Amino acid sequence: MRLSNVLSRDPSKKFWEIEGFLSQKLLKKGLQRKIDIGNIALEFFCEECDSMRTFRSQKASYCMGIDRNLVSVNSLLGCVQCEKNQVLVWFLVEGNEDLHKSSPSVRIVKRGVKLFGGVKYGQESYNELSELLYKAETCFFDELGVGAVIYLRVILERVIYQVADTLEIATIRTNGRYKGFRNILEEVDSKQSIIPPQFRQERYKLFEEMSEIVHGRSTEEQALNKYRHLKELVNGILKTVEINQTTSEAIEKLGWQINGGSNGSKR
Repeated sequence: MRLSNVLSRDPSKKFWEIEGFLSQKLLKKGLQRKIDIGNIALEFFCEECDSMRTFRSQKASYCMGIDRNLVSVNSLLGCVQCEKNQVLVWFLVEGNEDLHKSSPSVRIVKRGVKLFGGVKYGQESYNELSELLYKAETCFFDELGVGAVIYLRVILERVIYQVADTLEIATIRTNGRYKGFRNILEEVDSKQSIIPPQFRQERYKLFEEMSEIVHGRSTEEQALNKYRHLKELVNGILKTVEINQTTSEAIEKLGWQINGGSNGSKR
């Protein structure tokens, strides 16, 4: 395995044995060296291609020495399809012993990403919620797992309250206090199904799982491990809401009368 194979993965505490990349020559602190490590490959959304694409390092990567067990690696990645858009990536790489060996074992301690114009983390587009998704992804890439999940929970809350408002479901009790989120979620989903069928019976579980992380009952590593799965479920709800809205707009434009609605006339 080459170092590029490790750098193409998400950061992890696991060490991977790789081919030596420093030619068994000491890289002194603060000095840089061009290194041959293969091609780093990460997925981003390319606006030029209008799709998720692989961004791969096209030229040499560079390594800066910190000590015998720690180096930083930076590289410029380009879209393999259009070859126009680029991303700058930086990694802090740690060895479980001397990195100058012929077959060191390494892990990614930290990964940084600089997106240039025309590149996004993902292709999701949900109006004002897209900015929150971007912030969640930024936290994830910066290994801030709890922060990433906080944004996901905010997105879930916001979309449920938006749908409740559209359906004219009261979110405030007669005493002026807000209803519990579980009650609002159940009212919304019973009136307009927005939870994907795979977890409808446990529809509150998603919010509950994220709340455990938000309230400090999980480590950063546990939050990072769960983030991608939690995001998939949140995206499932967002897509369902988007489909419902598109369908309702189409029905309205056709003038159909559905479920006793007022659109169109009876025949």
